[in-house]
Amino acid sequence: MFAVPYFNGMGCNYEMTLNAGSAHYEGVCRWGVLHMVETDTQTGSRWVVSARQLSFMNQIIYLVHTRHQLNTGDKQSSLNTYNQQQRGFTVFNYSWRAVSGNEIVIFQTSPHYEVLKAKVDGYIDSWDSLFDNKKTYMGNHR
Repeated sequence: MFAVPYFNGMGCNYEMTLNAGSAHYEGVCRWGVLHMVETDTQTGSRWVVSARQLSFMNQIIYLVHTRHQLNTGDKQSSLNTYNQQQRGFTVFNYSWRAVSGNEIVIFQTSPHYEVLKAKVDGYIDSWDSLFDNKKTYMGNHR
């Protein structure tokens, strides 16, 4: 049951940037492993979060296994609080849709409902690399 999402997620080969509130995210995913640098732009707090990526169709599941603080910042931030509370193994599920060129929209339900716009350079998973879903989607929906 997990074989298809596991092997499909191993085909990730992308760089991603996005902003959410006062947090800026820069991530790289290769061979099914995502490393995301999270920065609180107001306090300077910075974390590296690492996860295994599973992917099926337009769903991405991140199995977060490591959180490492690079910089505490000049005062306590919500990013610090959140990452300290989520120290153990955590699972996140997102849905995504292409919107234009290398931009996607990510739909999040946890820890709260949010829609985020992200820039993605590369392929999200094996399926995306074989069929170039972002370009195919945009070609059919202009």
